[in-house]
Amino acid sequence: MDWWGHSEKHGWVVLDRNIPCNQSGSRGDLLFFRFRDSTTFPVARSDWHEPQYMYAPNYLRGKPREVVEEFESLQSGWPELKVEMQHQRQDAENEKRMAALEKLRDQAIAKHRLLLGRLGIPYQGVLEPSPKKSLRVTLCYSCGHALNNATNSECAVCGWIVCVCGACGCGYS
Repeated sequence: MDWWGHSEKHGWVVLDRNIPCNQSGSRGDLLFFRFRDSTTFPVARSDWHEPQYMYAPNYLRGKPREVVEEFESLQSGWPELKVEMQHQRQDAENEKRMAALEKLRDQAIAKHRLLLGRLGIPYQGVLEPSPKKSLRVTLCYSCGHALNNATNSECAVCGWIVCVCGACGCGYS
């Protein structure tokens, strides 16, 4: 359930209770959506009270019809806007996950290069993960880490999946 309100400073605002930080019992700032510029902004829980934030039904008492119609218009468009915001949050989370995965892959490749150097094997690159390849899943013989060729690179020398520890088949004995 969403809390609708009005602020002299921010205009019409909504508190989406589906966002974890806005749920009852959570600590820290609340995250409000401001309609006038379609942005979110934090509010300290201790600042969420009248007169700074007035509950919409209380605010609308005695207001002209055009103010009530503006509010009703915002409410009618909110479900679509809320879905779009959820998609944007999911896209941002996916981008963060992909960036973290890319960083781990880069670290694994750097360790892999070092391992091959210690073994006296010239580094010939890696094959990047591809969803088009048939999926291979295994455990690293060196550290036991779970590996798959959908997210981990493969050694261009031996074809084994490169682990985050840098190991591949070139060092297996």
